[in-house]
Amino acid sequence: MRHLVLNKPKITQSTDRLPHEPFRLNTETEQASSWFEIVFFIDDVKYRYGFEADSSVVYAEWLYIDEKGKEARLFEREREGNQGTRYINKQKFKEGIGVKVSDNHLFIWKCDQNDGEISRKILQWFDNFNFIDGLEDERYLDAAFNQIQNTNAKSKLLKLVKFADLGIESIALEEKDITQDFVRNAPFTEEMKKNILETVGCFQLNYTPATRNLMPRTMLLVRCYLS
Repeated sequence: MRHLVLNKPKITQSTDRLPHEPFRLNTETEQASSWFEIVFFIDDVKYRYGFEADSSVVYAEWLYIDEKGKEARLFEREREGNQGTRYINKQKFKEGIGVKVSDNHLFIWKCDQNDGEISRKILQWFDNFNFIDGLEDERYLDAAFNQIQNTNAKSKLLKLVKFADLGIESIALEEKDITQDFVRNAPFTEEMKKNILETVGCFQLNYTPATRNLMPRTMLLVRCYLS
């Protein structure tokens, strides 16, 4: 979502293709459009922004604002077949009045290009937004371990995992020294071994139940250093 909102693919012409990765594990959705929405705060003001698109068309896009506990629509566009509808809040989103947009463009891009104040703030928020992919989180592990040693951060994390009802009641950090021979003989891929040996340390994340005598059920974070 962030990639497209910031127009990283450099979509400029009506023939340019939008990045689109449909869900391919279901025959009913492998050709379908994708739907995204995010709720966030800017200067204590809550926004809700989203869109629906495939590789060639933005089928819907919307932006809402909530300043005093009541949500108001700033703009919304929809397309069905060859017909399209658009709503602009003329009082709260004047930057969108009269703005035309191609089928494969996001409306918020055009408003930003016209020096729109709200749209500029939103794009700046996305630019500063740090998205962490759970499948590629290795570079964040050291920062995560350091936060576990921070009492305040650890307290907030525990509150989150308890609310999520993951069966985890505590978090512990354990540090160990390991040798290069251990890494070379470990059941890791060659690429992983190379990365570990070329960096200061290696990192593992383990879920440890009560069998390790950690009561109650504890998530054990293991930080390993090459010695």
